Amino acid sequence: MKSLFLLLTTLLIYTSCKKDVSACKDYKEITGQAHLIDLNTIEAPEFLDTLAKYPQLQAYRFDENSMTLAMNCHVFYKGLPLFSDYYYVLKDRSTNQIITQDTIFKGPLNISLEPAISYKDAIKYAKNIMNFDHTCISYRLGLYNINYGNTLNANYKLAWKVEGEKGFPFVIMDASTKRTFLASGGGFIID
Repeated sequence: MKSLFLLLTTLLIYTSCKKDVSACKDYKEITGQAHLIDLNTIEAPEFLDTLAKYPQLQAYRFDENSMTLAMNCHVFYKGLPLFSDYYYVLKDRSTNQIITQDTIFKGPLNISLEPAISYKDAIKYAKNIMNFDHTCISYRLGLYNINYGNTLNANYKLAWKVEGEKGFPFVIMDASTKRTFLASGGGFIID
C-alpha cells in the first residue's frame, strides 16, 4: 500500500510538471487588431472617441474606481503591433480632466515589413534564450523601437515576438538578424 502511494505521488508530480504535448504540437500565430476588451464596459465617451479617432489603437484593459477611469491600449502600424509602444488614457472623475501618456505613432517607416527570418527559426532561437519547456508557444510579427522611450529619435525594426501562455516568458528579436531586443520571464538558458 505504501509503495502504491509513493508510485501514484511520483506519477502525479511527474505529469503535473509537463505541458500538455497534444495541446501544443503546433505554434500559434497571434494576429488581428480587434479590441481585447468589451467596449460596452467603457463608461467614458472620450475613450470611445479616442478609439474611433485612432483605429491604430487596440484597447486591452479598462479600469475604474471612485476617482478615475483608465484605459490601456496597444499601438499598431499597418496592422503590425508596436511591441515597444503603448497608449494610456486617464480621466479624473472629479474634474473630468483627461490625461494621456505616450504618443500615437503614425509613421511613415522606411523599412521592409517582410521578415528575413522565418517564425520557425525565430522560435528555435528564442528557445535558446528562454525556457519554454512548460508552456505553449505563440508568435507574432511586429515592430520594436530600439530607442525605446525616445520618441524623438525612434528607430523601429521589424521584430518577432515569441511568447508563452499568458505572455510569459517572451523574447523580442530582430526579424532580420535575430538580435535580441528584450527577453523576460521564465528562466534564462545559460550554455
